[in-house]
Amino acid sequence: MKRLRKISLILITVALLGSSLTANDLEEWFGAVRFDDLPKIEAFIKDKKVDIDVTNERGDTALMLAAQIGKNDIVKTLLDNDADTEVRGSNDRTALIYAAFIGHNTVVETLLAKAEIDARDNEGRNALMSAALAGHGDVVGTLVDAGAEIEARDKEAKTALIWAASAGENDVVKTLLDNGADINARDEQDRTALMWARDRKRTDVMET
Repeated sequence: MKRLRKISLILITVALLGSSLTANDLEEWFGAVRFDDLPKIEAFIKDKKVDIDVTNERGDTALMLAAQIGKNDIVKTLLDNDADTEVRGSNDRTALIYAAFIGHNTVVETLLAKAEIDARDNEGRNALMSAALAGHGDVVGTLVDAGAEIEARDKEAKTALIWAASAGENDVVKTLLDNGADINARDEQDRTALMWARDRKRTDVMET
């Protein structure tokens, strides 16, 4: 059943494209990304065998997939060929949000040349919040240096600092504080980063 559903979704995508693209082409295209086959990707682009922003059954473009698995050379090639950085995938995440959440700092640096730095997912989180809650200090530093909005709030009114503190990510908390994050910011529950750290017994964060 799952196999049939996958094939059906692929065929629907092909029909919507209104092109000569085949299901096999799609499998090869996304397979080339997964297996880091840059020559095949370049050949597909050169021969115009695929719309560069075509999506797979999960709703991901090749750029999103490359961002998720950390294939920076592929990300560069796709960007050089005008891949859209703002297409939304699962949970309304962009390629930048995916890369930030998973922790691929080099990919984040590459995407920042074209991507909207403060794009939000369906929870209202930008790349900075996603990196902060996942504890990727290097990514947080990259995004802060690039001008990400430190005091941005998600749908729960949480900031990157609140997420980092509640998760016990001490290094991230320090980076955010060193860059002016508001330690007194309160979320929709009227709780600050320190309150979250205390309640979750994040002692290192409370001493930062």
